[in-house]
Amino acid sequence: MQTENKSDVADNCWYVYMLLCADNSLYTGCTNDLLKRVATHNLGKGARYTRARGPVKLVWSEKSENRSSAQVRESRLKKLSRTLKLKTLLNAPVNEVNVFLDSGITVSRFIETI
Repeated sequence: MQTENKSDVADNCWYVYMLLCADNSLYTGCTNDLLKRVATHNLGKGARYTRARGPVKLVWSEKSENRSSAQVRESRLKKLSRTLKLKTLLNAPVNEVNVFLDSGITVSRFIETI
């Protein structure tokens, strides 16, 4: 029986994500372990941008086929204006956004608050 290498499994599951920072700014990144990466940001050990803007909250994620496609998508999203990033949130399927929001709040209502 052949076992899969942990790195091989991780490489097949990459995510692009957006965080809402404490100052209401949005941060975009990519990772192969979404929950661990958000926790790392909240410990102040993530990206330099989020260190001074914590705590952060995951508000959107999108699964990618591989690391390369995740990085390309991340790069494109980072180039968008805040308004276009918010439109990305509005256009996302409910299951990609609402799972990360407090229960009972809709995406449009959430976006009105930031």
